[in-house]
Amino acid sequence: MDHELLTLTQAAEGNPLDFEAWLKLGAALKERNQLDQAIRILKPVVRVKSHDFMAWFTLGEAWERKGYVNGYDPQALDEAILAYKKAIAIRPRAEKSWFFLGNSHGRKQELVAAIHYYRAAIEIKPDYYIAWNNLGIDLWKNGEHQAAVATYRHALTINPNGFESWCNLGSAFRQLNDLDSAIHAFGKASEIRPQAPGPKKILATLSTLQNK
Repeated sequence: MDHELLTLTQAAEGNPLDFEAWLKLGAALKERNQLDQAIRILKPVVRVKSHDFMAWFTLGEAWERKGYVNGYDPQALDEAILAYKKAIAIRPRAEKSWFFLGNSHGRKQELVAAIHYYRAAIEIKPDYYIAWNNLGIDLWKNGEHQAAVATYRHALTINPNGFESWCNLGSAFRQLNDLDSAIHAFGKASEIRPQAPGPKKILATLSTLQNK
């Protein structure tokens, strides 16, 4: 057990009724992907602090991670969705809750719901780069290809160095057989993260295809 976790454990166990201390311990366990322990600690916290936004949000994060870190677990994602909705009921303008709610539905391939919740997050925070990026991903999966391309482009107006969106835009153009645009997008991604092998390999493949 690392020093921070030991300190948080001692603080919580030293005062069993200090639910804020238990919440901090649950959050720390969640960050370390000790998810079963985190959930076990956070469940009684939300029972006592049922109107505490951060308690529900942290529990949602723990359930969501459990839904994908060690393999796909749809029941854990369902629990995450319930927890995020509780957090939203307490604080409706917290854009991250809407975003992570979209993530949880997206991981279940519930694309219409995911798209709806990403758009809700963006309505609250219009410059929410990663929400725009993830919206583009699920629009593409949902067959809305031109909308996805436009969404990635908008994400890049917010964050011109958005590696994820350049890669996603490149992949979209590649699948649309627009090799010049795909090469441009993956070239940008490679400039942003020269150490990343993926864009370089794809660029080599695309250049070969372009020269045929």
